[in-house]
Amino acid sequence: MKYALALLFALVSSASLNAQVFITSFGSADFTDYSSPPLVQTASTGQYEGDVSTAYIGGDFASVDITGYTTALALTATVTENPASSFHIWLYDVSSNIYVYEGNWFDFTTGVESTAILTAAPDQTGPFDFTQVSGLDFYFDNGYASDALNVTLNTLTAISAVPEPATCAALLGLVALGYGLLRRRRC
Repeated sequence: MKYALALLFALVSSASLNAQVFITSFGSADFTDYSSPPLVQTASTGQYEGDVSTAYIGGDFASVDITGYTTALALTATVTENPASSFHIWLYDVSSNIYVYEGNWFDFTTGVESTAILTAAPDQTGPFDFTQVSGLDFYFDNGYASDALNVTLNTLTAISAVPEPATCAALLGLVALGYGLLRRRRC
């Protein structure tokens, strides 16, 4: 019985952790870099070295559907010099409509690959097609003095703050199964 409950807990935990949609990998063949200056790209990462006040990264990628995952993005990166300043990522749909997310370099652990959660900027209006996100602009310019930044960007993922309906249904089914096993054991 204990093993069945442990298995149930593991399944519930893994189901809730998988609520995400992969957007792009900086440096992959899928990401077309329009940055100025261009990123130094490897198989799955893009490296930027410069200062915060002039940094810009931009590019296109195959259209991705992030419907239901619109409140937060997860950016994975390795930051060598951390200026602890803010940045913005603008996502573009196929009609060039914009949706903006905000982040801060301070949220990354300096010197090791880590992931920071970026939140949607407040009070955004206008149309945006979350079913066809196809590009981004990444702005480090925040009006502060020039701070050194050495960063290797890896992945950008959309994260759901609320589980998808299918995930909720699976979790309810697992809870019902666990309850049934528990009742059966007691009888």
